[in-house]
Amino acid sequence: MPDQAPTSLDSIDVSRFSLLDLMVLAIAECGMPLGYAEIATRLQGLGIDVWIESLQKAWHGLPPLRKTDDGRIELVPDHPTFALLQRRVQDHVAHDQLERASQDDRSPIRPEELERALPPPTRTLGLSGLHVIGLMIESAGRPLSIPEVSAEARKYGLDFDEAALQRSADRPHTFLRAAPPERWTIESPDPRMTEARGRVRKLIKLKAEKAACERRNREAFERYRAQRAEEEAQAARLERKVLWQGQVLSVQPRIRLTRSYDERSHSYLGYSLRIAGKIGNESREFTVGIGAAAQAKSAFRAGDHVSGASYPVANQRTESVEYYKTSALKLVARGPRVDEAPPPWRSLPPALTVYRERGHRRLDPRTYEMHCLACIWGCRMPVEMIVDPWKRTKRYRSETFCYGPKTCAFYRSGKTRKVPGRNAPNWEEENWVDEDATSKRGPDE
Repeated sequence: MPDQAPTSLDSIDVSRFSLLDLMVLAIAECGMPLGYAEIATRLQGLGIDVWIESLQKAWHGLPPLRKTDDGRIELVPDHPTFALLQRRVQDHVAHDQLERASQDDRSPIRPEELERALPPPTRTLGLSGLHVIGLMIESAGRPLSIPEVSAEARKYGLDFDEAALQRSADRPHTFLRAAPPERWTIESPDPRMTEARGRVRKLIKLKAEKAACERRNREAFERYRAQRAEEEAQAARLERKVLWQGQVLSVQPRIRLTRSYDERSHSYLGYSLRIAGKIGNESREFTVGIGAAAQAKSAFRAGDHVSGASYPVANQRTESVEYYKTSALKLVARGPRVDEAPPPWRSLPPALTVYRERGHRRLDPRTYEMHCLACIWGCRMPVEMIVDPWKRTKRYRSETFCYGPKTCAFYRSGKTRKVPGRNAPNWEEENWVDEDATSKRGPDE
């Protein structure tokens, strides 16, 4: 874990950092996992106009942040990306302090300023021997002899010959005054010293800009390495089929929805099996996608015991299941017929053409989770929204729908769905869309 203490957001210039950086710093400052709403509240307290949706777009799951089991976001403090961010924050804080103290080139130069400016990034210093003598005396705060000036200059990486420095000090019309024994001091304010201070402070800015550029390159490289490692791990995982077996909890249609402003279309991919059993070395609930032909052949329904082998889904944004491309699919044992009175309906699901003909209504996600996971008429669809077809800008989300009878006691429509447009406000899918889609059905169908 890094040794540095968490930096308070109140002590930095937040305009110099990205929204993702500020998320990391807010969690580090708190010292515990935070939700999106808590992070947004903290940043809004700093005068930043940010919303939960902005934070969700800023973070794409990359370190040094990760999501906890309860949906909060926590910091991985020993990740190198966080160490780089801490160093950048400290550099900014130190630079701001120095900037505030160096606003006026008439103020005396300080040793810490010389340390930050020297040696120069190039061979061209732009300072004469007289300038160097004045700067060394001013930073030391006392009269110096020429050998002491030369020694001080070498500490900062400057190599000036003592004889050359002596000749510069002995010239007439300088701002130096002899101070016994064999020492020199600055006589009075002089524009040449103002010029020397300005050059030193300009070097500080140049070196700070160079360090900032190098830091950005290092951070970009660290992000690239982290992304590559994640991609390689994902590729290795996707190359292996996973064996599974268990009891079917529900069978639902597997349908993908594509939206383009006020238009929509459906892709009927097959069926989704929700299974309680063992997948790989884990025992848990999981979802598997199968084709319409496999369902027509085996007629899977809730209660059946099945087994198979599937690949993990490559892109979760376009699928409603965790595993697909299933092979070696086998009905191990037929489960007992369900005699429970609906809802929910847990019988044999119909063909996909029946779902297409019936049409669907929007379904509140909470109602789906509470009552409709086991129902053959419930459906969670991955949604691909084409925002700008010319720039191929797309967004993804999931939506829940009901194909069941209109008299279902569990049904709740929930909020209307909004679809973003290219150069227009969001389009809202109002109730008449669902009424039109299901107009061919009666109340009990």
